[in-house]
Parts: sequence; structure tokens; C-alpha cells
Amino acid sequence: MAECAGFVLERFVETTTEELKKIIHENPYRFFRGSDKWIARVIQIVDQCEKEGKDVDFPEIQLTLAMAIENFCPTSPIAWRIKNDQLKLL
Repeated sequence: MAECAGFVLERFVETTTEELKKIIHENPYRFFRGSDKWIARVIQIVDQCEKEGKDVDFPEIQLTLAMAIENFCPTSPIAWRIKNDQLKLL
């Protein structure tokens, strides 16, 4: 999700993947602001479900996506391709 939003994880070259994952999950809003806050909210929803041992709350995620993304449709396939070793949504 981060790469789709243009968030460059490589900025943290001194940090291992596990350390970076821990930092992001401690406070995702620290990394995603403005129009990308929905990504932090999705991370928060998934993390909370995992902590509580519940299934992921897909209706809440869909609501978050619908409020954040214009013309969001949960049944539409996601079109993508790889270009220059980067994931690009179509």
C-alpha cells in the first residue's frame, strides 16, 4: 500500500525491514498524512484485528477506502503492471 501511495521506504536505508515494519506499525499516521491518511487507517484496522484475534474487518476497510478513493468499488479488480521495477496502478 505504501508504494502505491508513492511512499518511498528506501529512505530508511539504515533501518532493517523488521525495524521499519515495527516503526510503521507503532504509529502509521507518522508516515501517512493528508490524502494518504487512509493507508494509516487501514494498517490500524488490520493491526487491531490481529491483536484482538479477530478476522479482518473488511466492511470497515471498504468504508475507509470508499471515503478516501473517488469512485471506489469493492468488486472492481485492481489493474496493475510492473514498469522499471515499480508497481504501477492502471
